[in-house]
Amino acid sequence: MIEDEHKLIFLFGAVNSDDWVSIDCGSEDFLIDGSLVTWDTDDLYTDAGINQKIRTNKDKPLEILTTLRFFPSSKEQSCYKLPIYDQNLRYLVRSGFLYGNYDGLNRPPAFDLLLDGKKMSKIEPASATETIFDELVYTSKRSGFMNLCLAQRKDGGIPFISSIQAVPTGDDLYAKMKFNETFRVVTRINYGNDDGSLSSSDDNYERIWTLGTTPPNCNAISAIPDFESPENDPPSFVLDSAIESVNASSPIILTVDFSNASSASQSAYFVLYFTEEEALFDDKNRTIDIFIDGQKLSTITTSVERCTVVTLYPIIVRTPTVNVTLSAANSSAGSPPLISAMEVFVKVIPTGGASSLQFPFFSFILMLSVCVFGNLL
Repeated sequence: MIEDEHKLIFLFGAVNSDDWVSIDCGSEDFLIDGSLVTWDTDDLYTDAGINQKIRTNKDKPLEILTTLRFFPSSKEQSCYKLPIYDQNLRYLVRSGFLYGNYDGLNRPPAFDLLLDGKKMSKIEPASATETIFDELVYTSKRSGFMNLCLAQRKDGGIPFISSIQAVPTGDDLYAKMKFNETFRVVTRINYGNDDGSLSSSDDNYERIWTLGTTPPNCNAISAIPDFESPENDPPSFVLDSAIESVNASSPIILTVDFSNASSASQSAYFVLYFTEEEALFDDKNRTIDIFIDGQKLSTITTSVERCTVVTLYPIIVRTPTVNVTLSAANSSAGSPPLISAMEVFVKVIPTGGASSLQFPFFSFILMLSVCVFGNLL
């Protein structure tokens, strides 16, 4: 789940969004964003809920976050029916939430998000101005539609939602994730762009990247992007920068926060991206050892004009934070470690049974069977 403790990168370029579902929840009008993606209104996907505008925000939010739809009735189905085109198709399902004190109560609610009847995420904004993007890597269970629902908790307040996107992906995106498993984004960080001076985005999935903080023993550097479609299709604006340690004896230590974990033990999925600096010195190779919480898991050698991608899964996480350490290997000939970007996911263990839309049907069949059997006796 990506929250707003880092600066978010929303700099869009044109993408192919023909099969996407994009909903600007609470809006009365269609919206076309900077990527030429069309955002629909709610009434194409749900009959439930009430539109509202937010009242407060600490920064100027994205236009899709200035309105929301809330669902005051616990008896009403707080669901969106999202059209999908094929069974077993992988989607990025991205839901945005900005409470914005829309009701004047200044009490952010807490509720649950469900997909196809299974509880996937806890939505718990800490303040009126906190932006939350909950992104799931999810495989459609059947063709026709996907149900995205919001479920009230006892004394949790009224559920709301600001935006929804369901983006179909190729089979090669995050290829080590099994199709029968669901994953949630913990963080997606671009390093080396501390000033945020980015001119455009070419992320084909409109993924949300945060600007990572440069550690005190590192420098931000310019890198050479890989234009040959590296693994997971990272955008070029993420690959044209990096952070580099000040010397080979000083490792890069990056901390990943798992404090919002839903359980004490989780299975995490790490993806690290390495691109070389523009002025690579001499013919020296840069070899980097990768450690997670002190355990060496991989060694890589970078290449000029090529993005080296490392996927580490499964990584069992039992603590609120995890340290990713990048050290110069002995064979690195004095070259310090560097990194351009990192994505981290956790495997979701869905809970709950069949959706409430399905339950009445199965209950009807059961009752009908009992009646028929009783008449035969």
